[in-house]
Amino acid sequence: MTPGRHYFYFVKQGNTIVLSPNYEIVRFKTTNVFLNSVIVEPNIIEYDQIALVKGQDEEEPVFLKDKSVFREFKDDSKIFLDECFK
Repeated sequence: MTPGRHYFYFVKQGNTIVLSPNYEIVRFKTTNVFLNSVIVEPNIIEYDQIALVKGQDEEEPVFLKDKSVFREFKDDSKIFLDECFK
């Protein structure tokens, strides 16, 4: 959840709105509706930044069609495409 005040309620058996006594009950903004409210504090945990640097001596993987699941795939020919359009 984003930091700040959030309003909520629970629905019981599909049609009854229930407020929890475990959370503050407040008037929703300037309306006559009362809801539970909770304040979410900003996350203050600092994470270390990790920078992955690709080594210079590593080789790029090479895609080999003959050794893949696409080995039996055939490119569309002009004749095949003409038949599809008919």
